[in-house]
Amino acid sequence: MSRDFSTTNSGRRRSAGLQSLFLALALPLLSAVAWAHDPPPIDFQAKLTDQHLESFVMIQARLFTAWMTAEGHECEELDADWLDANESVIAEFMHTYGPVSIDTVSVLPIIDVLDFQEGFQANDFIDYVVLTILYSTKGNAEAVTMEWHRYVDADGWPLDKAELLFGARQKLEKFQFTIADPKFTWLQPAGDEAQQPAPIVDPDAYLLEPLPETRLPMLTIGALAALVLVLPVLMLRGAGARPYIFFLATAILIGGLGANVAVVETVLPWERRDPPSEETALQIFESLHRNIYRAFDYVTESEVYDVLAQSVTDELLDETYNEVYDSLVLRNDGNAVCQVRGVERLAAKANALEPSRASIHYRWRVTGTVNHWSHSHLRTNEYTAQYELQAGQRQWRITDVDIQAQTRVDDPETAD
Repeated sequence: MSRDFSTTNSGRRRSAGLQSLFLALALPLLSAVAWAHDPPPIDFQAKLTDQHLESFVMIQARLFTAWMTAEGHECEELDADWLDANESVIAEFMHTYGPVSIDTVSVLPIIDVLDFQEGFQANDFIDYVVLTILYSTKGNAEAVTMEWHRYVDADGWPLDKAELLFGARQKLEKFQFTIADPKFTWLQPAGDEAQQPAPIVDPDAYLLEPLPETRLPMLTIGALAALVLVLPVLMLRGAGARPYIFFLATAILIGGLGANVAVVETVLPWERRDPPSEETALQIFESLHRNIYRAFDYVTESEVYDVLAQSVTDELLDETYNEVYDSLVLRNDGNAVCQVRGVERLAAKANALEPSRASIHYRWRVTGTVNHWSHSHLRTNEYTAQYELQAGQRQWRITDVDIQAQTRVDDPETAD
């Protein structure tokens, strides 16, 4: 399924807003770090909130033009109009070379601001392409990974680094992406464990280590099998010593020479993985479950399905899409759409744990905002469901769901 990257709305060129955002991100660091008067060729400034990861990116226009040309996109006159016409191309480029994962799930970029900034004296008159990219979190993220994998400058020479300033929980971290170290990872600090008692883990954690394979020399096994089958027959017929000696010598010769011939590596039937613990099963499930709601931050149906496919099996895609979509569209309020702001666990129980399967009984609360008729208000629903998880060849997926209860909660503070 192809990805049709797009932005959240039209009218991306907001110079005043960009300057305000840049100052908001940069000012907290000025007292501790002295930046050069102009940023490096590519510069990232990211801020993590409960709703999304906001990434402000500045790329020198000359470098950006070279990259777009190398990707096969005509870019002779780079300006704001060219950027507007190629938003989906730029989003796909950023996803390819600067992937972002939240709670171990790859998140597609949503371009919120896209602009061309002409050079001025303070930055040596260097033109820049500036972007603000949003990555939905749907609640307090446990882990964020940002990567960068493009290290060629405008003249085809190696680009030694890209700068990152990452802000979360009132703290800032400075990082340099390099070829040797292209990945930055932020983890929930230990002091926040009371707020987030269930850390999200990689759904692939139990699939990365394959079961041990055993080498089976088939010729040797065949020779041994022949000994077992033929020797009793010779004994019953009362054969003399010569047939015994000949047959034994032949079997030993074939078995010895065939020890490294026709070797098959296979997992023996009694090799088993240990089942995940209840805690780990719940962590895997919540990573997949939260991503279902993240999917509906995207605009096109193709994008939504691509994100959902990271959480549920192909057989469950249509059902999941329809159920969640119907829960977000308010038929009685002029088809207003509820935008999910957070997903909160209320109760959870994992059972029927097997090495590659688990059943999850889950109760959760979804809080969102509804915007219509020139105003907005909160909407809170609570759900109870039974989920089935299964580990495939590469990743865990939700394979079945039974929604058992759905309740609208006007005041979640007083709900049970």
